[in-house]
Amino acid sequence: MIEAQVRDNSYQAFSAFLFYKQSNELGYKMVPMDPTPGAVRKFLAQIPKRLIWNSELEYYIVMSNGKQRVESETKKLRLEGYQADLAHIPELLITELAVDTKNIGRADGYEFIEIFNTTDRTIDFKDYHIRYRYPKEGPDSDLIWRPDERILIPSGETFVVWLKPAGHTELTSEDFNRYYQTQLKEGKNLAVIDETEGMANTRPRAVVISTNTGKDISVAHYRKHALRRLSSVLYKYPLNGTAELLNISIGEKNPSPGTVLQAQVPEQKRKIKLDKEKPVIEDLTDRKPVRPAESIELRADIRDRSLVKTAAFYYRTDENKPFKRILAEKDRNDNLYHYIVYSPELIGKDQLEYYVAAGDGINEARTPVKMIDIKQTSKSHGLRMNIENRDTLSGTQFLKATTEGRADRIKLWIDGKKQVTEPAMEKEVYFAFDTRKTNLYFKNAVTMEGKVLKVFDDTTNKYRTYSVPLPETLLRKGKQLQRITIRSGSKVSPFDTAENRDDFLVKNARLVLSDGTVIRDQRVSPEKELFIGDNQRSNKSWQFQFNLSDGLFTSQLLEWDTSKLSEGAHHIQASDGKENVSLVVRVDNSGPHIEPNITEGQTYKGNLILQADMYDKWSKIEEAKASLDGESITLPYHTSFSDLLPGKHSLKVTATDLAGNKTVIERIFKTEREHPDQPEVIDSEADTHKVKLSVRVKDPTNDAMDVGFYRGFQYTARNHVKIFKHASLTEPPKSFVPERETLFTNKELERVSAADGKTVSTENKELFPYHRFEVTVDPSIDENDLAEAVWKGSSLPGRKVTMYAWNYRTNEWQPVDSFVAKDDKPFTLKASVIAADFVRESKMNVIVQDEIPPAKDMYTFVWMSDTQYYAESYPHIFDKQTEWIKDNQKQLNIKYVFHTGDIVDDSADIRQWKNADRSMSVLDKSGIPYGVLAGNHDVGHKDGSYRVFGKYFGSDRFDKKLHYGGSYKNNRGHYDLISSNGNDYIMLYMGWGNTDEDIAWMNQVLKKHPDRMAILAFHEYLLVSGNRSPIGEKIFKEIVKPNPNVVMVLSGHYHSAMRKTDELDDDGDGKPDRLVHQMLADYQGGPEGGQGYLRLLQFDQANDMVHVSTYSPYVKDKNYYDTDTYGNKDEFSLSLDLKPRIKKVETDYFECNVYTNEELGKREQVKSGDTAEFRWDHLEPQSVYYWYIIVEDSFNGKTKSPIWKFKTKKETYRPAPDQFDFRHVSNP
Repeated sequence: MIEAQVRDNSYQAFSAFLFYKQSNELGYKMVPMDPTPGAVRKFLAQIPKRLIWNSELEYYIVMSNGKQRVESETKKLRLEGYQADLAHIPELLITELAVDTKNIGRADGYEFIEIFNTTDRTIDFKDYHIRYRYPKEGPDSDLIWRPDERILIPSGETFVVWLKPAGHTELTSEDFNRYYQTQLKEGKNLAVIDETEGMANTRPRAVVISTNTGKDISVAHYRKHALRRLSSVLYKYPLNGTAELLNISIGEKNPSPGTVLQAQVPEQKRKIKLDKEKPVIEDLTDRKPVRPAESIELRADIRDRSLVKTAAFYYRTDENKPFKRILAEKDRNDNLYHYIVYSPELIGKDQLEYYVAAGDGINEARTPVKMIDIKQTSKSHGLRMNIENRDTLSGTQFLKATTEGRADRIKLWIDGKKQVTEPAMEKEVYFAFDTRKTNLYFKNAVTMEGKVLKVFDDTTNKYRTYSVPLPETLLRKGKQLQRITIRSGSKVSPFDTAENRDDFLVKNARLVLSDGTVIRDQRVSPEKELFIGDNQRSNKSWQFQFNLSDGLFTSQLLEWDTSKLSEGAHHIQASDGKENVSLVVRVDNSGPHIEPNITEGQTYKGNLILQADMYDKWSKIEEAKASLDGESITLPYHTSFSDLLPGKHSLKVTATDLAGNKTVIERIFKTEREHPDQPEVIDSEADTHKVKLSVRVKDPTNDAMDVGFYRGFQYTARNHVKIFKHASLTEPPKSFVPERETLFTNKELERVSAADGKTVSTENKELFPYHRFEVTVDPSIDENDLAEAVWKGSSLPGRKVTMYAWNYRTNEWQPVDSFVAKDDKPFTLKASVIAADFVRESKMNVIVQDEIPPAKDMYTFVWMSDTQYYAESYPHIFDKQTEWIKDNQKQLNIKYVFHTGDIVDDSADIRQWKNADRSMSVLDKSGIPYGVLAGNHDVGHKDGSYRVFGKYFGSDRFDKKLHYGGSYKNNRGHYDLISSNGNDYIMLYMGWGNTDEDIAWMNQVLKKHPDRMAILAFHEYLLVSGNRSPIGEKIFKEIVKPNPNVVMVLSGHYHSAMRKTDELDDDGDGKPDRLVHQMLADYQGGPEGGQGYLRLLQFDQANDMVHVSTYSPYVKDKNYYDTDTYGNKDEFSLSLDLKPRIKKVETDYFECNVYTNEELGKREQVKSGDTAEFRWDHLEPQSVYYWYIIVEDSFNGKTKSPIWKFKTKKETYRPAPDQFDFRHVSNP
């Protein structure tokens, strides 16, 4: 920012301009100056930060009033923060790009990339390559350019790579030199890459120099609007130790391949340290034998003290041929090196030999050669068939007979009847092809004669090989060409013509025979990339043609429909005129016989073992399954019909035999209402010391019953119950008796002593309101007795009210019942607990709690991710992030902090964990709630172990924090409960390597908290394309869609910032019910590991919006991505319903019932409808007693009554015998 003032009061300037330059080799640039707000005769100019690339600026100012022009003197300005980090300048720079040049035909003819060696040694380019990057798609979609010839770049010199346009082989280096008037020599300082599509002129792209292992060395970006035809883009070395080059000139200079400006390169050469240590290679390949249809994954861990620049797998399947070299990049998920040898290369081969090699630019290492056996089917000789004697066959079978001689001599008979056969190939034939850039859900397919043979609908960014077996009936002898089609599909069908189709690339399509022979379409080069799709450069499908010679058809084939024959033995004969083969096979087209021990329509009661007799007449039973009312069970299954609800039930049994025939038997049966009815108490007046207890019992099926009389207790607000009201910081409270509770007044106790609609309500503006019930129970209660708490009250629609009981064994409030209110009508919470865990010193405690009510201030969540390079190399930036969060907690009303993984770069480096621990401890000490998860760099890179992560960020670190909801496998997953301003959230995390078990746990947690908005956090979810990754898609289908409370998903892992919003219809009415916002934010690919950029999510309740912004407390800058180039990539707003929900806990009535195991008496075999009686003696006078009964029948029916009470009479005074006056007693 530069300001100028007009000192001559008589001079009225109408306009002002700043002219500046950063190098004498480049001209001045002009920036308009605007009047300084609130000042007189002052003008201000701002130079965008992205345009500054030097530590010194030379400038002057020109002012004009329309008639006169005034020019200031030239001044120099030193800029802080623009000094070069000479120790970390890349060894190779891209110094110039010529993107838009003279056309040859329809393509740019002379595009080039200029490379400069900054070191004090010659660099062999064999350890590097050039990548052409699509910024929106990320590194996985890069095009790789490697010159064919060896390139040696001398110290301090340049090398030029010419991208020769495809189809112009007539152009030579002489043409290039003539165009640019240079004298570059091919092989010395000029290399040519043939058949390229060139660089885009109208879209933003990046050109990258990378090591062969995928490490970016120099990255040169250019923007579509900045290019000028027939000019160049110049770059300077980075100042901050990263790979991002500084753009210093666009369109100012004519291209000058081989020549650099002084401003572009450092004054001093970078010194390369002497390195004598070779890379260390650990071969991790599983060398167990494989079958031909399987693939082999070569796998290695390679490390070096400096940098592994080249890693390569060498392999071959023929010892007489040279090894094939495959360059491997470091996998960013596990930091290992992988390569898959797909099955088409293994078919017909006996073994695979391989070794691993690596280099760091100076030293090279390699492993010994190792072998992996391939289990090939042993080759048969003479006349043979593809079935064995005594095989069991069903359905349509393809019978083949093969001989060493002429196949047309083979004859085939079944049960003595000669069959009509056709020529065929003996073994399976595979169609193989390599493809990339396919997208999820698009039904791309391989088809043949209109039949779909294979659908491939996964996301593939890098080339992957598919192998498709071809049906025997589609390969015909005498057919001139075998035609196989690869189709671009829509999300509906491979043949759909109406919808949008996928766009992808295919190469190396071939047929692979059983002996390993490869047959190709002679019209297409194996390495040529074919574009398939519906864009302008693509074909919607590509048909390949293969010529199979008649000599390959060595068999005779019969398509045999066994269903037309009787079941049982059949005789098959084959002859080639010299040899005969005779077989007996069994035909089995019927499924197994199943006989369950349940009769259709019958009504059952009591105990039963569900089972079924199963057998097959012709073969063995291979698989048997059973289900009861849709739930899987294992036979025999022991059950009691009293455990089933009254009504119809289904037992389904499925059995499959060895021939593949399946039988399904379903039996529908009934169960009656088995449990006795609730008993009817018959009032009887208690005496002073005894009472007759009477109940009438009934059974719905008129079974005789045993009636047990038991002692009970009941406590209400009128007796032995103290009720407290308060509000806590969390739900439930973390302590047994929180401070500052208030005891209910006598008037309040009276209001809740009966279920009559008279209530007591407690509310709070900031905390969690609750009512606590302290019950003093009788000392005689045994630890095995059952205590039942009953609460009646109300809440507001959509609110979840929970009853907790204090568990003395675990020292925590344990949830025992909950209810989500549909309206404001009364409801009941009821739960039973065992006295052993919930009663101590005759005290039992229960609380009923709802959640916090509204406030009005805007609040903020902070989101961190992929801090790995801060922990590794820039711990001061990590510290800066958490210190800034602490310092701005009050100003921004920061309520919570997310961290979506890759806390460290190397999980084995304890120093990095200590750095991360120190930085994150700032949040611990400040009391700021936060959650973390493990990214791929936080777990063991070989075994995926969470051990070290658990040591530093396991559940022990969080379990005493108020917001910590619960842990899964020592914080592999966890959830936090956060409430702010009347909005309630559950933050649900799951670390790297999601499994079905992990997903099941997450769904379980979400279902327990349906009234909280859920924000999910994962390390991997969104891709740089804005689409979901395969695991992200699985999470979306299995977690996001089924849970209506999920509103947001956060992720990192991929170097970009993207977002995706889906509208979801939860009630199936065809209209969207909610928006789910999914975001990716990972800045680690930027300078200094991301320069400390954080995501801020500010929740604006007044407008129902979440305002997302990006800020770095380290460089004090908003938005990592430049808004001129990337728009609102880093700053935008999301719609979210943030209306505060009013909440309260309102009690109408509470009682505690204790069901003891103290049996008073028992009456057996009481008939249904009869009365059972028992006399209870030795009672205290004028006392209240409680009792209940248990009614059981002989078929496991069982019913427990409610608690009843009675009160004994007051004892009447009776004089002693010697005090009676017998004179007044008369005889009866």
